[in-house]
Amino acid sequence: MQDKEAEEGWMFVNFVALQWYYNLLNKLDSAKLDSLYSVKTIIGLQKDVRKVKIGDKWYTDCLTSKERKAV
Repeated sequence: MQDKEAEEGWMFVNFVALQWYYNLLNKLDSAKLDSLYSVKTIIGLQKDVRKVKIGDKWYTDCLTSKERKAV
């Protein structure tokens, strides 16, 4: 690391990411979906979610057939 502040920032970001990861893992476990989906799969699906603005309203774009097959 370049300096102490950069190292502390890196540790903080990793700490928050770990909290999100285990929160998602616990939600999958409590919903009994952990045998079907992994955290990596859910994060990959969330990367493909898009918002489209039509007029003055924002809509969530649907998954493509290729993205559905990946699930």
